[in-house]
Amino acid sequence: MKALYTLFFFLSILFLTACESGNKQMNAQTMEFKQIPVTYPATRKDTGITDQYFGTEIKDPYRWLEDDQSAETKDWVQKQNIVTFGYLSQIPYREKIRKRLEQIWNYEKYGTPFKEGGKYYFFKNDGLQNQSVLYVQDNPDSEPKMLLDPNTFSADGTTSLQELDFSKDGKYLAYSTSKGGSDWRTIFVKDLKTNQLLADQIEWVKFSNIAWQGDGFYYTRFPEPAEGAELTAANKFGAVYFHQLGAPQQEDRLVYSDKSHPDRSFGAGVTDDERFLFVSGWVRTIGNVLYFKDLTKTGSGFTPISATFEKDFSVVDNLAEKLIVLTNQSAPNQRLLLVDTNRPGAGNWETLIPEDSADVLQSAVVCGGKIVCSYLHNASSALRVFDLQGKFLREVNLPEIGAVTAVSGKKDEQQAFFGFTSFLRPTTIYALDMNALEIKVFKAPKLDFTPTLSPPNRSGIRAKTAQKFRCSSPAKRTSPTTAATPPSCTATAALMFPYRRRFLPHEPFCWKTTAFMRWPTFAAGVNLGKNGTRPAPNAGNKTYSTTSFPLRNF
Repeated sequence: MKALYTLFFFLSILFLTACESGNKQMNAQTMEFKQIPVTYPATRKDTGITDQYFGTEIKDPYRWLEDDQSAETKDWVQKQNIVTFGYLSQIPYREKIRKRLEQIWNYEKYGTPFKEGGKYYFFKNDGLQNQSVLYVQDNPDSEPKMLLDPNTFSADGTTSLQELDFSKDGKYLAYSTSKGGSDWRTIFVKDLKTNQLLADQIEWVKFSNIAWQGDGFYYTRFPEPAEGAELTAANKFGAVYFHQLGAPQQEDRLVYSDKSHPDRSFGAGVTDDERFLFVSGWVRTIGNVLYFKDLTKTGSGFTPISATFEKDFSVVDNLAEKLIVLTNQSAPNQRLLLVDTNRPGAGNWETLIPEDSADVLQSAVVCGGKIVCSYLHNASSALRVFDLQGKFLREVNLPEIGAVTAVSGKKDEQQAFFGFTSFLRPTTIYALDMNALEIKVFKAPKLDFTPTLSPPNRSGIRAKTAQKFRCSSPAKRTSPTTAATPPSCTATAALMFPYRRRFLPHEPFCWKTTAFMRWPTFAAGVNLGKNGTRPAPNAGNKTYSTTSFPLRNF
């Protein structure tokens, strides 16, 4: 703990040194910011609401606000919004920030391409679209055509695209939508030959995958809630169903449920060859049960791989009769297992790719007769390629230190794709030749500015600091953490600064201080303004997080 405080103190000194010249300019550009008075509306207290917990009486005077559909709650929200936006509208530099953000965010953004039914698909955002649009092209060099534009789902733009999956033959696309940010989904099916929606429409879907198998797909749904309770009903008795294309939803076949444990949720998936169906169940955000079923064997039931919720298990794909499973069982940094479906007991598991003692195995994709694995290495990404026997072949040469956003590929395809981004590079899509294991740019956004690594202040400081924390209690590895509390698992923190210095056209800033952590992750920034030093926690799960603080109010 003492070392961490020392580190932040050291960074504070570096910031003061690095921004000395910028501060002189700021003094000449100080903007007068008059205090804006705020008067909040009164909030009613209901003194008659109390609960008893283990003999202790707890008052709950604001429980009436939990009814988000009541007229009183809606009136309260409207009055609060008047106050909030009344204050924000008076901030003199707010519009300047909005225009500058719009300018620097207005560039093309590509998603990682994927191949289905012999065609290539990818998402693209022109710059300021609310949602990215799905495009299709016959081959990597052909002209893309728009296939699905989620921005047209509703007039007010509040209906969004969520899960999607293609039938193996590439004839159909099933996708789900969400209205107003709700967890409830509606699944639609599109005929990709006619470009028309079919009559199939699946309701009351939640926490679900879409997994095609033959001429139908698996999904998860819950019992239809009572009218008016759609947003408040408890999530109980979720079950996996199979929808036959063209049949009404009432005839969908129940595939898996657990009525003795109504709080458990389940999701289904299939291997790429559609031979194995697997069902994952969970009760919290960590740990899951995992069952599989061989769909080539008529009448076969589900067989457990993991029957407890202590560890994480996910199916990557299969090699003939063996399932490739990514897990943290006996491997905090995760490993790949081979599970023989004829002998699935834990005593028969084979380690395909062992745990790395220092780096976290985040994902694996079988492509071109090889396995492409993405690792978290020293707070950045590493791509390593193995053969199907688990032998390490080569590490992919990435453009610089940065983050791999997604990897896609197929068993029988000799080309994989992945997204890559860094402090200096917006997300760029690369194609990976699975024979030569070399990369080339597939799609790159065009920018109207040139990011620079060199800091323009006279100190010329360019630093990278790494610090490791050792687990004090492995059982608590998923506990949230902050910058002031080291995580309870082995973690590597890298701090890099400064990479960019200008945010608004005429407002000098020094930034960025960023701390990256393996699970749990956080981003920490140092604010050297009037309020003094302030670490800013931002916990997450194996993600890359950044928090930037300007040196003064602008």
